[in-house]
Amino acid sequence: MTIHRPLFCTSLPTSTHSKASRLARPTGTRIALGLGLALSSTAGYTAQEPSPLPFGAAPADTLLRSGMQLQQTVFPAGAEVRQFLHNSRNTPDRLSIYTQYIDHHLDQNHHGETPRYQQQESINFVGVEYQHNAAWRSGLRYTHLDQALDFQGSSNRLRHASNSAALYTQWYKNGFTATVLAGSGQGRLHLERSRLDGLNSTTPPSASPPIIAKVDTQQHFFTLEGRQVFRDGAWFYGPISRFNFSDATISSYDEASRDNGNEGNTESLLHYNARETRSRTLSMGVHAAYLVTENAFNNAGTTLTPFITYLAYKEFSETRPPLRATENTYGTNTTLQQRLPSVDERWQEISGGLTLQIKHQLTLTGSFSRSLHLRQQHEKTAAIRLEWFFP
Repeated sequence: MTIHRPLFCTSLPTSTHSKASRLARPTGTRIALGLGLALSSTAGYTAQEPSPLPFGAAPADTLLRSGMQLQQTVFPAGAEVRQFLHNSRNTPDRLSIYTQYIDHHLDQNHHGETPRYQQQESINFVGVEYQHNAAWRSGLRYTHLDQALDFQGSSNRLRHASNSAALYTQWYKNGFTATVLAGSGQGRLHLERSRLDGLNSTTPPSASPPIIAKVDTQQHFFTLEGRQVFRDGAWFYGPISRFNFSDATISSYDEASRDNGNEGNTESLLHYNARETRSRTLSMGVHAAYLVTENAFNNAGTTLTPFITYLAYKEFSETRPPLRATENTYGTNTTLQQRLPSVDERWQEISGGLTLQIKHQLTLTGSFSRSLHLRQQHEKTAAIRLEWFFP
């Protein structure tokens, strides 16, 4: 499963003031980054030039989009062979239950002023499918998702956990399978970053307690997929096409810090606006599998199927409005705005694996995939699926 990632921007945000002239305050250079976080450089403590780390909303968008795309693959890799052979059996399976685990890892290299980061995701699926007749099959699936994103050389990090449910249906005829899936979920995003302890503080950021925020998230996703299977002896092959739509919302929230420096106790309040990001992705490719028949195992109903898949992705409609936050310091409101970076619009993925079927009752599938032509990134995904069939 390929998850394309934004390359983080290095431009500074624009800032507009709600009043023509600001109240008297200590002088200093203000820089707003990522979540609209305001860092200061003053005589009391000279901060290092801050990394243009768009920590917060930009990688938060990344996490949510990544999680949704990982959940948008319904048809398990290698299952097209079983689907193709299904109608040839006199006693087709009516009901099946399955569990599936996906581990996804992405490593963003240091590039220019963009710091290196690592992203790790684990997804647990539990589902049930019912075969209505030779043409129609439907399923219900529950998913728990855990995500983590850590920046190298920094205590800044993101954690996201969510639960979702999805309904899907499949229609099959003459080797063609059409799949439609719709899902929705809710989660909790945990953000942690280092900070400066005020305008005139003598405490460096590394010695300051981190600023922690928690915010609710919502995700909605839709998938339409079609695949054709042709058979030539033990070989099965054909084209795949998939359309993914996803919509994620990060709720608004407040973040407060207190200045204990020479100016006394002064609270600086940052209010972050709710954010919504949308994605439309089209992928097309080919798949191939080879069926090692039950005769090779001398065991009726037992087969082994190695498979390989290639997909090319195109992001053709993505909505990521600028990040906006409002700061209230010394009774003055300041609006901060950050334009978010663009994402990879084109990339490819190659995957392969094995499916072992035991006596028509149990299948075990393992797969591994790598993404190709992502800018300054390395990405890999491993998955394992266990499914039980009942007549």
